[in-house]
Amino acid sequence: MENLTEEELRILLVVARSKDSECDFPTLVRDLDLPETKAEYYVCRLSFEMNYLYWIGNSDENVPDRYRLTNAGRQFLLEGSFL
Repeated sequence: MENLTEEELRILLVVARSKDSECDFPTLVRDLDLPETKAEYYVCRLSFEMNYLYWIGNSDENVPDRYRLTNAGRQFLLEGSFL
């Protein structure tokens, strides 16, 4: 099982508990009470290094990026009894 920081685990849990298991970036920052740059770092790690989050970007800069759990992210939370 992958070692995550407390912040990374909190991000996964916020996304997992969000409506439709999908969360936009501003909501993550607000719910986690993290500086935006720190949240962005952890979200990138979870998305691109660990493959626990699926990044849903778009071409409209006025619409925030969204994130959804991947199967690996969901499995991590279930196997660790976090859900």
